[in-house]
Amino acid sequence: MNITWIVDTGASDHMSYDLDLFDKLEDLSKPVLITLPDGSIKKVTLEGNVKLNDNLPLSTVLYVPEFKFNLLSVTKLLVE
Repeated sequence: MNITWIVDTGASDHMSYDLDLFDKLEDLSKPVLITLPDGSIKKVTLEGNVKLNDNLPLSTVLYVPEFKFNLLSVTKLLVE
């Protein structure tokens, strides 16, 4: 299965809409509001771990079912 991820230098968090990609999903201790490219604001209540491949696991990926893209945050990649 080939999953497309968009590398985003402006995204503050990794995000995915695909529930099947998550190894583990948990409630956020405090929900966060994000602004999607169309200007809509969504409340995010879940985050989890996604394994892109054996060498690149991602933690604290926001689950955003209303957003139909997977985003890789360059900022987060640099600190993980």
